[in-house]
Amino acid sequence: MYLKSFLAIAAIALLSTGCSNMTPERHMAGYESVVLKQKNIAILPAEVYVETVDYFGAKERMHDYEYHLEKMIDREMLPAIQEKGFKAKRLSRKDIHNKKLNKLVGELRARYGEKRAIVYDKYLWNEKEAFDLSQNIGTIAVELGEAVKSDLLVFVDFVASSKTQGAQTAEVVTSLLLGALSGKARYNNEPSEEAVMVIAIIDAKTGNILWSNKGITGALNVDGALASFEKDDTAGSTEIKRLIRAILDSFNKPRKK
Repeated sequence: MYLKSFLAIAAIALLSTGCSNMTPERHMAGYESVVLKQKNIAILPAEVYVETVDYFGAKERMHDYEYHLEKMIDREMLPAIQEKGFKAKRLSRKDIHNKKLNKLVGELRARYGEKRAIVYDKYLWNEKEAFDLSQNIGTIAVELGEAVKSDLLVFVDFVASSKTQGAQTAEVVTSLLLGALSGKARYNNEPSEEAVMVIAIIDAKTGNILWSNKGITGALNVDGALASFEKDDTAGSTEIKRLIRAILDSFNKPRKK
């Protein structure tokens, strides 16, 4: 269900690209004035889910590659947030453990996940609705903000599903055979890979979701990287960096007048 709720929007996005005044971005009305008053921002460890799907539809969770991507995302998030003019810090899993915040962060993550599902019940919202967001994850966000001495909290979620190389090859062969038998060309238009990232910024003084945005990519080459992720995954790192900055492009720290 976790994976399905993220990836189902890819097809919707393709069908909706012609719609005007529609956006994947969400934010509270006047969120800029709230952000302007905040000083410190903490980036929580990314939540990553990756699976491969073979020709028969069997799915396999790629835990090692998830860990690899989590480190990659966490590494790229800090400079991306700092470029926006914030005094930012990464809240690592070690930090969370040492400060005995595991339970608090777990509960906060679960609460945020419920709200994220509401905020992204559809990939695109009309701008009038999207830019008048009203969602609060409760005082638990305030508790974490006080514990880590931060005014804002950043959540990152990343989900990817990739067909194995064998599945892709088998689909091509099957399409060609069916085309030859029927006398008509047949093509499989389903993407071999889909990956979705959501970044959200929470007000640690109130628990309000101030801003969020979502991006989609199919350029990570998950199946190819799985065999060599212990080496320098240059292509994956480049795409993660591009995706993060594309998502954050519309979010800027307002300047004091």
